[in-house]
Amino acid sequence: MGTVFSILIFVVMLGNLIIMVTNRLSTGQPATPVQQQKEGQGIDPKKLAVIISTVEVVTGGRGKIISISKSNK
Repeated sequence: MGTVFSILIFVVMLGNLIIMVTNRLSTGQPATPVQQQKEGQGIDPKKLAVIISTVEVVTGGRGKIISISKSNK
């Protein structure tokens, strides 16, 4: 029982170490917010700001909005 516990602790520590090293060595670029479209088209700037901040909060700043389009349901 002790052997299993010590192996599991070792696996968890090794996983955390791999994650830390990967995060330090990654060259990820910060996400850029979606550029606003021309007036008369697209989405209200206030709604766009809400969508962008919601994505940042939910994904911890790692999410990236590529496009926003209106669905016709």
